[in-house]
Amino acid sequence: RSTQSQTTATGDSAMPVISIDPSTRDVTVAPTVAHVRPGALIRWEAPPGTSLLVVFDDARAVGESELRPSPDAAAQNVVERTAGTTNGTYHYKVVVAQRSNIFGIFGSPTIIIQ
Repeated sequence: RSTQSQTTATGDSAMPVISIDPSTRDVTVAPTVAHVRPGALIRWEAPPGTSLLVVFDDARAVGESELRPSPDAAAQNVVERTAGTTNGTYHYKVVVAQRSNIFGIFGSPTIIIQ
């Protein structure tokens, strides 16, 4: 069974949603490319009950390379950060842990800051 939710991407915020299908091990990030303004909120959300890791190739995107929920966060499936101030195209990877399974997307989900 695939787990999905609504996705929005606007200039003032971006909310990439990560969907996983455990039967096929497919992982989807939607939108694959999100356009935001410098300083905009970016919020990644994986399915409930999972743990999320987002890794940027270039830390200028959000000020750090590895993004995890804070250890005391009630929801380990949500990561929020503020977009950096340097315009550019920033690629990232997503790793989602669900029980004893680990799912990843190492292609090119992208945040474009402009």
